[in-house]
Amino acid sequence: MLKPALFTFLITSAILSSSVPLLSQVPPAPLQSNPTVGRMSQTSSNQKMDAGYGAKIKEFTTGPDFVTELVDHLPASDKVPTPEKINGYIAGAAGKLTNTAGVNNYMRALAKGSNRVKVMSLGMSEEGREMIVVAISDEGNLKKLKQSAEITGKLADPRTTSDADAEKLIKSGKAIYWFTGAMHSTETGSPEMLMELAYRLAVEESPFIKAIRKNVIVMITPILETDGRDRVLDVINNRTKYPGLNAIYWGHYVQHDNNRDGMSLALALTRNVMKGFLEFHPTVLHDLHESVPFLYTSTGSGPYNAWLDPIVINEWHQLAYEE
Repeated sequence: MLKPALFTFLITSAILSSSVPLLSQVPPAPLQSNPTVGRMSQTSSNQKMDAGYGAKIKEFTTGPDFVTELVDHLPASDKVPTPEKINGYIAGAAGKLTNTAGVNNYMRALAKGSNRVKVMSLGMSEEGREMIVVAISDEGNLKKLKQSAEITGKLADPRTTSDADAEKLIKSGKAIYWFTGAMHSTETGSPEMLMELAYRLAVEESPFIKAIRKNVIVMITPILETDGRDRVLDVINNRTKYPGLNAIYWGHYVQHDNNRDGMSLALALTRNVMKGFLEFHPTVLHDLHESVPFLYTSTGSGPYNAWLDPIVINEWHQLAYEE
């Protein structure tokens, strides 16, 4: 069962504990599991837990490496629906995957139940499936999303922003951390996990999660390859009827090389993401790549942003080598 613990840590580790001054007020989180953080996550807010969902997390998690004390439970809410409430099953349930329309529907149900969530459309795919971006933060931060995007845009361009101006802008903006999932359609876990992560970020009242909402605008695009997602799910759901069935193309005339379309912008999914990137100027754009059922960290080969502290870049390598 693919759980969001790693990404909760990465939100805090890659940004909160970095040298990015936007988040200097937030205590750094460790890269490894920390029982203190887990206890804080579960008990310090005295928040009611969804016992049924928690039991199913335990049931469908196939080994201890896939869960931590941050995600071995789920906060309960009287107003905000869990993935199980809308989809009929928890994220990671055996044999259950959610198509594009279902994922988008859940995210909009989440936004309807919480003023900490906002859903925006990025555009349509070649075959008419919608790509969305979900923003999650404190209500006040969401109201100033456009302002924060303008600030991150100015901070991203040292040609037009002096160091003195940057210092002023840093104090008035929020970091923007953008997750994207299912770039490759056979990476089936991330859209499920991202629904649950969105719920946790919107609902949990522990100091740990509240610090994230206060200091970061988390953005989520659960499915990049919307056409391919539905095609691969059709293949998976029909394999019992047609053994050996496979998808030659995941999306519209493309398979694995859709991630290299950044060089040509030939695909709608790439153009839509580029449009969003230029609108929001995220501090971090984090694609949730998978290798078979496992997640992995790729450091890439640079060039890296010259304004990032070398310690942060070194931590990327540390994460990748550890995995």
